[in-house]
Amino acid sequence: MGTLYIGLDVHKATIAVSLAEEGRDGAVRFLGEIPNAPTDVAKLAKRLAKDGGSLEFCYEAGCCGYGIYRQLVELGHGCTVVTAEIVSSPRRPRNASTTGPIDQLGMSAVIRATSRSRRSWAVKIAST
Repeated sequence: MGTLYIGLDVHKATIAVSLAEEGRDGAVRFLGEIPNAPTDVAKLAKRLAKDGGSLEFCYEAGCCGYGIYRQLVELGHGCTVVTAEIVSSPRRPRNASTTGPIDQLGMSAVIRATSRSRRSWAVKIAST
């Protein structure tokens, strides 16, 4: 199996999860919400990796820090933390109200569409 691209919308208590399949025409779908706890993040990664494909996670930098990033990298998966500007679109300004499924659907599609160098740039911006 190929690479799965997972967008996360991280909140204090929950994480909304979406999935983008590999390829330009791969489906992008909302998977649901999980509790924001290390055990639940590990279960999600294990469940998604069961087919042997690689996983690339992405979430927006925010008040929840980099704990999820460190956990996913330690589990052997790719993870990118992006700035809000990368997720926003001209149709939906960043200061508008957002919902979990909209944010993480956008993130899973963005990470699938961007190259490795663009994602490295996004992480450098997010960490400053």
